[in-house]
Amino acid sequence: MYSSCGRLETSIRVFEQMYIKDVVTWTSLISAYGTCGEGEKALRAFEEMEATGVLPDHLAFLAVIYACSHSGLVEDGLAYFDRMKKHYKVEPRMEHYACVVDLLSRSGLLAQAEDFIHTMPMKADASIWGSLLSACRENGEEKIAAHVSEQIVQLNSYDTGYHILVSNVYAALGKWDKVRMMRKYMKAKGLTKDPEFSWMEIQKKG
Repeated sequence: MYSSCGRLETSIRVFEQMYIKDVVTWTSLISAYGTCGEGEKALRAFEEMEATGVLPDHLAFLAVIYACSHSGLVEDGLAYFDRMKKHYKVEPRMEHYACVVDLLSRSGLLAQAEDFIHTMPMKADASIWGSLLSACRENGEEKIAAHVSEQIVQLNSYDTGYHILVSNVYAALGKWDKVRMMRKYMKAKGLTKDPEFSWMEIQKKG
C-alpha cells in the first residue's frame, strides 16, 4: 500500500477496494495515517478493525502507538500499550517499549519516560536511551540528560556514534567541560573514527 503523506488518499482508496481486509492491510492503513500525523484517524481505523473481528497483532499495536506518538495522543498511546497484554495477551517487545518512550519524550514527559524505561522487563537498548537523550537536548533538560548519557556510554563503550550523540547533547546544553571530557574518554578508548562533529565549534565556545 502507498504510505507517503502525498499519496494517503490513494492508500485509502486501495484499502477500500480490497475484498478481504486482514490484519496486515488494516495495519498498513493505520501506519499510513500515523506517518502523516493523522492520529485520530489511525485510532478510528484500529477500532474499525476490531469491530470487524480482526484481531490486532504486535505490528498493529506498534502502528497505533506510533500514530499516537506522532500526534501527541499520550493517553491513548498508553492505553493501547496497556491493552496489548491485558486484553489481547500480546507480549510487548523492545520496539513497543521504544515507541512508548518516544511517545512520552515527544510530549516533553521526560521524567515519566525515564521512569517507564526503568520498569521495562528487559534491559533497554541504546536506541531507547538515545530517543530520550535527544528529547532532553530539545527540552534543555540537563539533569535527566546526565543520567541518560551515563547509561548510553555504559551500554556502548566502543560505539563511536553514541559517544558523539552524548557529546552533541552536552554541547547543546552548553556543557563544554563535559564535551572535552568525552573527547578525552574517546581517545583513551581508541575511538578514532570521527563522524561529522565540529570540535572547532567547541573550542570557540570554550
